[in-house]
Amino acid sequence: MNNVHHEIDTLLFDLDGTLTNLMVRVWHPFLRAVMKIRKNQSAEIYDEIFSKRIRYILDSTTGNAFLVPINVFWRVTRILELNFIETIKMLYYIATDKEKFKEVIALNGAEDFVMKAKSRYKLGLVTTASKNTVGRAIEQNPWFEHFTVVIHKNDVKKTKPHPESIVKAMKHLGSQPKKTLVIGDLPHDIIAGNEAGCITIAVFGLHKEHTKDLVLDAKPDYAVDDLQELSEFLSLDT
Repeated sequence: MNNVHHEIDTLLFDLDGTLTNLMVRVWHPFLRAVMKIRKNQSAEIYDEIFSKRIRYILDSTTGNAFLVPINVFWRVTRILELNFIETIKMLYYIATDKEKFKEVIALNGAEDFVMKAKSRYKLGLVTTASKNTVGRAIEQNPWFEHFTVVIHKNDVKKTKPHPESIVKAMKHLGSQPKKTLVIGDLPHDIIAGNEAGCITIAVFGLHKEHTKDLVLDAKPDYAVDDLQELSEFLSLDT
């Protein structure tokens, strides 16, 4: 695309939606519960419901990851018009789901990208996810250990879109803002990177259809559809 990659020596990644599948971790516990209550519908229909509502969820929870499951639950009960008994059942099924919010599944191409980038760049992970979620990400995806620094929500007073986590990661790596590329799929990733004075790039990912305009409104310096395009942007294959 251009020669900006020659100036960059640090990559700071978001986690959910950029390297891992947000739908699996956040939505699937609700999906499993709904499928037990409304057995006559297909999972694909409910996946579409989530995808269409994700922008509204993001609008009301940006910068506060704790609110995402609450918002999803509220919207699912309203959209599906669950009655009181069904709502209680849904709460029970989610509460007793041993895998709820624990599945940290890498997106296609994420591992390959990191393995190619680790020899050229200083790598950091900056996320609004909790320490426990990051721990599970590393446990389920050993290649996460290639990130020299990991900043999660328990490490900072203010999470993204505040730039504190970005600044903290750069300080740990000894990196300069103008040589640091902040990579994310949501507006708060881009805003945090911009506020920290970094170069920013949006990776639209799986929910591009519903989130692209929101992300572009945050004014990233660059934008790509997926990690393959990001690899081409950084010329990792040359």
